[in-house]
Amino acid sequence: MSNLTANYQRTQLRALPVRGGKGDVAYCYFVRVPGGWAEVNHSFTEWAVGDFISRGGQQNAADK
Repeated sequence: MSNLTANYQRTQLRALPVRGGKGDVAYCYFVRVPGGWAEVNHSFTEWAVGDFISRGGQQNAADK
């Protein structure tokens, strides 16, 4: 229950695949905003993840 009161200052991101037939799979990225989700581009997503990691965030176990 202690995690319910934790105040994390990280942005929640979501990547949804958009299939286009037999071609490459493209992704649509979204960031959590008050009241829902806002679409963002890949550059913003890369920056947000890099900023989180540079501030001491944890990477996936596979990336360590």
